Amino acid sequence: MRMVCPNPELLSAWLDGEVPSPWKEALAQHVQGCPGCAGRVASYRQLSAGLDRPDVACEEPVLARQRVFERLQKNIVMKQHRSHLLRRRLLVPLPFAAAAALVIGFLGVALLVSGQRNSQLRLAVRQATEARQVASNSIGMESIMEYLSQQDSGVSITISLPQGSGFEHSGEPFIVREADFQPAGGNQ
Repeated sequence: MRMVCPNPELLSAWLDGEVPSPWKEALAQHVQGCPGCAGRVASYRQLSAGLDRPDVACEEPVLARQRVFERLQKNIVMKQHRSHLLRRRLLVPLPFAAAAALVIGFLGVALLVSGQRNSQLRLAVRQATEARQVASNSIGMESIMEYLSQQDSGVSITISLPQGSGFEHSGEPFIVREADFQPAGGNQ
């Protein structure tokens, strides 16, 4: 029966003699039959032998700790500096972009609203101008009155203007229907 290769920590513990007896023999037999695990155990033995040599100089723990803390402090400062630069790059243009978006939004709404109002006004002016041209070119007030008198209508229309309101005379009078000023497609 072939054993599944153990994890590297178990092989290291076996090499250090930390595995109890029933598993110790099974691991020894597996390492003899598995070239991958045998190679890993050989590299662990080499590493252990290199660390046990007297000519390998060990740093004093205080110096090693100081070197590690300096490196950590340097990394922390670099990360803070990088994040500060990113924040500055994003925070400076953010208000400008928000202000520009608001201005563009307000301008768009204003143009849309004024465009609708202007189109209604232009339509009314155009229709009034066309009605004025038709009235002045072909039909006079007398002909309208003659037409209305020929019709059998019982409706009497009386228009009375306020007295002394300061109206000014500007151009020739013409008749305009209310429907001419309504936008196409519905009542408001």
